Amino acid sequence: MIKNAPPKKQTPIFTYWDTFVKKYSRRGRSQLTIRNTKDALNFAIRHLDIKTIEACNDHLVLEDKLYEAKEKYGWKGSTFNSYLKNLKTYFIWLEQQEYIEENKLKKIPRCADELNEQPVLSEAQIKIIIAQLHTRRQRTLERLRNVFFIDILRLTGARPSELLSMRVEDIRPNKNSFQVVIRGKKQKGRIRYYNMPSWARDSYIAYMQFRKTLKNRDDDDSLFISQSNKKGWTQKGMRNLFRRLSKELGFRITAYCFRRFAATYLNEKGVGLDKIQDYLGHTRASTTKRYIARTGKLTQQGVDVIAEVFRS
Repeated sequence: MIKNAPPKKQTPIFTYWDTFVKKYSRRGRSQLTIRNTKDALNFAIRHLDIKTIEACNDHLVLEDKLYEAKEKYGWKGSTFNSYLKNLKTYFIWLEQQEYIEENKLKKIPRCADELNEQPVLSEAQIKIIIAQLHTRRQRTLERLRNVFFIDILRLTGARPSELLSMRVEDIRPNKNSFQVVIRGKKQKGRIRYYNMPSWARDSYIAYMQFRKTLKNRDDDDSLFISQSNKKGWTQKGMRNLFRRLSKELGFRITAYCFRRFAATYLNEKGVGLDKIQDYLGHTRASTTKRYIARTGKLTQQGVDVIAEVFRS
């Protein structure tokens, strides 16, 4: 150790946060991305004991601590990657603004998940979820929001990030109902439009009418808002809902289960792959194929053809 060496600089992790929010918003970036980045930084402080920019930018230490958290909390690789991605968002910006010389987080590789069959909800399970949302113990805002959220999710099969970033103006009057506008994730996908069926229209009207009665609410035009602060609902809040529903109902529920249901159901009903691709907002048909469950129904036609060849 060098004698009388100057102490290593320690900058609190949120030192440049307000500037980050201002400049990141100015570029037209998603408010959801900003909220998720903040959640990741708070997680680093509270659960990884990383409180400074310098400590977080030590990629060797951060990688070890993230893997320790993965083991402790039973994360899947996708959860590990989400925290890493959100932390990288902040440090990429810090490097661009020259607050740090180098963003070392880019040296941390993504965590690979085992290739397991992804869960797909059945039509019956979705009906059970809807019934549970109407009867479970929860506050009025939570019940109305959750029912409407699931209605839009089962209608569109949209990505959860797309739904959580929706604004009030993304629901537009359309003849006797309303039109849902889903904006593609980042640069991927085009804007998609869905006309609301009556069940989604009714849950939307009930939710918005109750929202008008709320007091002490900031002017936040997020379509889905939280019970605690009446601001935009977060990924964490949504995941907590699905985790509790999974425990209550005894089967696994995630937002992407609904997306896979939409792809699989449309495929089983004979909708072409190109149309399913447009419906889900995929840029490549190969991605859409991965969302279609590999069930017996999808392969039965091929089985019948092969079986006919060897019929005795």
